[in-house]
Amino acid sequence: MPYVLPAAALRFLADLEANNDAAWFAANKKRYEKELKGPSRALAEAVNDVMGGISPAHASDAPHKLLSRINRDIRF
Repeated sequence: MPYVLPAAALRFLADLEANNDAAWFAANKKRYEKELKGPSRALAEAVNDVMGGISPAHASDAPHKLLSRINRDIRF
């Protein structure tokens, strides 16, 4: 079954684009955790599972670490 990011994750990204500053992000961090980070990790794990079946050498043993932290972005 294919995995897609929920609409809430895409709305969060659109809101982040419109409010691209640290203060807005700090005020919306819980929303980020719930609407984007959690579903993104689930997507990374789903892709990693498929990759394990295709090419085990390219699958990660720690799929939760496949995503970069958003606050490492130089914008902030």
